[in-house]
Amino acid sequence: MMIDNEVSFTSLCYITVDYEGRIWLNRLADVEDDILHTPFKSERTDNYFENRYRLYRNDGPTALGTVGVWEWTAIPNRDNPAIDYVQSYYVKDYSPVRVVVLMAKSLDEVVEQLQNGTARTQAYFCDTLFLL
Repeated sequence: MMIDNEVSFTSLCYITVDYEGRIWLNRLADVEDDILHTPFKSERTDNYFENRYRLYRNDGPTALGTVGVWEWTAIPNRDNPAIDYVQSYYVKDYSPVRVVVLMAKSLDEVVEQLQNGTARTQAYFCDTLFLL
């Protein structure tokens, strides 16, 4: 939420790396009252403060594709207040679970899809629940 010149959010993110090898957090959703919401974006056209789609990773896991929750704040940068300075903190209290719905009629079909690779999913590192 926007508070004067500071924004503060809790966001579900996954870890990526850029072409220079820097680790980033890609913002998937915001957490408010333990409910996931589409990330908040304001009317502004830039990608700073509340409009960030990726965040600096200060702590927590480092493995690419890891899904987790981070609390983060953005304040005006000391050298240029038009851009932000971001701090993120990994929240261990959350354990995201991904739900994957498979087109299968039996447990045998689920096993077959998983073994032969036809059950395609994004390579995220988090607990996964497969449903029929």
